[in-house]
Amino acid sequence: MIKRILTLTLILFPALVINAQKFDVDTVSMKGTIDDCINIVFLPDGYQEEELDKFSDDVDWMIDALFGKEPYPEYRDYFNCFAIQVPSEESGAANDPDSLINNYFGSCFNNSGIWRLVVPRRSSKVQSVLQDNFPQYDQVVVVVNDSRYGGSGGWMATSTTHSNGPEICIHEIGHSFAGLSDEYWAGAGYARENINMTQETDPSVVRWKDWMGFRSVGIYSHSEDPSWKRPHQNCEMRYLNRNFCPVCQEAIASRILDLVNPIRSFSPQDEEFTLVDPWIDFSVELLKPNPNTLSLRWMLNSDSIAGNVDSIRIQSENFLPSSNRLAVFILDTTDYIRKSSHSRMHQSIVIWDFTNSSSGIHPQITKEKINLEIYPNPATEYIRVSFDLEQDQTFGIELIGQAGKQVRLIAPEIRIAGHYDEKINLIGMGLSSGLYHLKVMTNGNMVTLPLIIN
Repeated sequence: MIKRILTLTLILFPALVINAQKFDVDTVSMKGTIDDCINIVFLPDGYQEEELDKFSDDVDWMIDALFGKEPYPEYRDYFNCFAIQVPSEESGAANDPDSLINNYFGSCFNNSGIWRLVVPRRSSKVQSVLQDNFPQYDQVVVVVNDSRYGGSGGWMATSTTHSNGPEICIHEIGHSFAGLSDEYWAGAGYARENINMTQETDPSVVRWKDWMGFRSVGIYSHSEDPSWKRPHQNCEMRYLNRNFCPVCQEAIASRILDLVNPIRSFSPQDEEFTLVDPWIDFSVELLKPNPNTLSLRWMLNSDSIAGNVDSIRIQSENFLPSSNRLAVFILDTTDYIRKSSHSRMHQSIVIWDFTNSSSGIHPQITKEKINLEIYPNPATEYIRVSFDLEQDQTFGIELIGQAGKQVRLIAPEIRIAGHYDEKINLIGMGLSSGLYHLKVMTNGNMVTLPLIIN
């Protein structure tokens, strides 16, 4: 029911907040609440005031393409899409970082000497607009009003309105949203151990070992540097107008499930209720993929009593005379994910603890999820971890690097119920730039959240 949301807060950018401007925010599609769903926010660059209708059309163009590319269609209801109407004084993108034009976010070609690498150079303005207009974003996409070919990844995805703009957008979101590497050779500066890039040649231990041999997944050398390998020869991360390979589809699906908890509500949720008849109903309302791949398992005390149903009715005589525990375990059994950690990372649970006495049933309802915010993301010098515990429980956080190295940030310990806001200094940890994962441990359960360090 609670999304693990990564966001920015006003305290982080006081200088930006003073100068921030309010713009119209269009709701392009709303599938659920902002807290329940993943929020994609589109920003325009190089659209003059009279061209903002074109921006709206371009956003629709890109959204239609994105949710036609697996695995996104199955999880369409997990996403909200918004567009912030930010006008520029000049149309298009600049030719070079040294000669920016008067577009709002400073988008230009020829970054790092690569013509097609289009980057919004005024990133502080991007942060300011997001902060003041939609700080709850999960993914930002900058659409640049220029028909020439170009785009970039990083913490924000950027695409021009070239005829292949939607495919560029999808590819760049693969970088920004799922942390994927290019599967073409982007240059030695971009070579690193990652989800879909490695120097490992042993198929029994390679990162994508679970997919070896499936739909042409293998270990393929980059001809430009044969020491580096990719999992596929025909993936969207190598060529446009392709499907994502199974390895990349797994990364995208895992990222979606990192951010979205399928539990929207549950019943009963009263702190105390009385059994008025011989039966009692329990239920969960779920956000389901299409087709639905959620598996449910209901346990009463130590007995499995039902599976793959959203509600059950239990006869009161089945309750023990003392303490009882009813739990429902929910896991997405999607074929997109094969990694063994999936069941630990993405299982959601609702637990009802109660006693059966002559005065009725008095439940203590436990949701083994927490309200958690980690910001800023991307981070440079520090992160703040803000969380609310609804009950006393064990809580800890570890930082996992690309090579699997673990750094303990918050030692696991019993925390009493309440609100916590802790600052963690990253300076001196010897962390290089790149994608990391935070392993959050609570009462024996774990979830992982991505963190980009610049």
